[in-house]
Amino acid sequence: MLENAFVDSRLSRRFVLPALVAMGLASLYELDVNATAADVTVQQLVEELPHQDAKVRREAAFALNQRAPNAKDAIPARIRAIEDDDPQVHACAGDALATFGPAANRALPVLLKRLSRDGQSGYRNSHLLGRIGVIALPPLLDALHDKDEKVRLSVLRAIAWMGPGAKAAVAPMKRVVEDNSE
Repeated sequence: MLENAFVDSRLSRRFVLPALVAMGLASLYELDVNATAADVTVQQLVEELPHQDAKVRREAAFALNQRAPNAKDAIPARIRAIEDDDPQVHACAGDALATFGPAANRALPVLLKRLSRDGQSGYRNSHLLGRIGVIALPPLLDALHDKDEKVRLSVLRAIAWMGPGAKAAVAPMKRVVEDNSE
């Protein structure tokens, strides 16, 4: 039975069930989760983010996003989680941080170090930098001069995500293009 699949696992009992409750889906599975959902706090989820087991980190990151998507006190833990090599943990943390906009500016040093990442990780880093907004422009404009083409491309993506608010980047970007064409 589906209920047993959820409650047999320590991880599911602590993280998946509360997430189902937060999404209002627990009733679909006729799960008795009242005590479980109340037992897991945002702090407990934050404490599980650096766990050695990637499965625990993934479930904690997902549950944290479901239970406390706007928890500003979880921003430092989410910043540490975007450094996770597990793509799901990185994605969950990044998606949550992106909703905070400029309030997530403490993530700038971590994200700037990760601009050379390939694939989804690099794309997500650019998106998050763009969502942080124009406060990220000065270090991004400096990174436009990086020797690594991946870094420069990530910078351009981040600026594009900022939209019209990044008008101040047009002139420096034009100079970089002109310098590279000579």
